[in-house]
Amino acid sequence: MYRGVIIMDKLSLFNERLKELMQYKNIKSEKLADAVGVTGSVVRRWTFNDTDLKLSNLLKLADYFNCSIEFLIGRSDKVLDFSPKECPPFYDAAINALNHFDVTVYKVSKETKIKGYHFYIWKKGSEPKLSSLIELSNYLGCTIDFLLGRE
Repeated sequence: MYRGVIIMDKLSLFNERLKELMQYKNIKSEKLADAVGVTGSVVRRWTFNDTDLKLSNLLKLADYFNCSIEFLIGRSDKVLDFSPKECPPFYDAAINALNHFDVTVYKVSKETKIKGYHFYIWKKGSEPKLSSLIELSNYLGCTIDFLLGRE
């Protein structure tokens, strides 16, 4: 339960940061929606903490605002302190990160809410949601950008 509260707090930071970025760029939901390929109602739900983002949308937003994912979700105040690399498929990036930290899928599944079947569906091409990215990066002690192979 406590871990879930932490994840939800992190998601609310994303919602606040997204509102700030939209205000700074002086754009409305519809314009951002067109830019990232979703509907205006989806963008409005993101700003009201009503949904959990998929990885592809998170990357599109970071690219649109030219910022790190850490900045976008409110975990850093540095807009961008690296040049983003093109991301490999998520499963490959996640396995690379696990290998970097000498952690196994089994250990992750035992010590987090991320279970082995998550890795299986990610290997098949399913996208992780922001809550899973936060959980895994917190567990590994790295940024989401590192986890995704962007830095």
